[in-house]
Amino acid sequence: MKKKLGHKSWLITLICLLYSSIIILLLFITLISSFKDSTEIVTDIFALPSMWNFRHYIEVITQNHFLKSMWNSIFITGVSITGLLIVSSMLAYGYARYDFKGKSFLQTFILLGMMFPIQLGVLINYRIINALHLVNTPWGLILIYIGNLSLAAFLFMRFFKKLPEALAESAKIDGANEFTIFFRIMMPLSKPILGTVALVSGLTIYNDFYMPLIFLSGEQRTATVMLQECLSSFLFFIEKVFPMVVISVIPVILMYLLCSKQLIEGLTAGAEKT
Repeated sequence: MKKKLGHKSWLITLICLLYSSIIILLLFITLISSFKDSTEIVTDIFALPSMWNFRHYIEVITQNHFLKSMWNSIFITGVSITGLLIVSSMLAYGYARYDFKGKSFLQTFILLGMMFPIQLGVLINYRIINALHLVNTPWGLILIYIGNLSLAAFLFMRFFKKLPEALAESAKIDGANEFTIFFRIMMPLSKPILGTVALVSGLTIYNDFYMPLIFLSGEQRTATVMLQECLSSFLFFIEKVFPMVVISVIPVILMYLLCSKQLIEGLTAGAEKT
């Protein structure tokens, strides 16, 4: 039995190493290509540039409104994550702490929400956002992302259910109200889940292409939409695409570095037997 488990672990390790090597190679190619001229990119994509040229980065930063698109992506992602964490955590805390009519339906509704992608509701969402006069504004898209809280609420529900009720009861004896208990006790304890939800949802929102394409245009475009527009004319923008990709990846790397520890703790929080 131990021998079989050993073989499985070696196979998993080999697959992970292979996958990581491919990702590192692609990142390396993207990075070195961002300093090359179009001729060098076409002739030998694996070779180092003959001269490290920062001209393409300067052009991307100063032209094409790319920094504006980057700011749109970061702003929408940051505000959406903040709202999503507040709304989903409060919903999950109320579900875990109180008994009320429709509680089982709420859980079923949240589970169903995890089964269907947000893109399926694009038509009704567009009609609602249009009625609110929020089309082509970041706030309309932010409302949609906050409303897509099924996964976040589910993770918070599992976590709050495992917290002992004695914590809240002790705080109540000391005179704390529900908001004080939630924000001063429960939220600090839920840092692993906060980091997990922030990272997973943040990457999903930041990399989303379909919803910004439908709801935003012009100067309100996000970086993913602008990148896709450049990729559709790749040969024309070949020198600018790679610097744009490198710049757009930086927030993703920073997000992972900030939340990676909480992600691991959050994903393993429910691993123990109860």
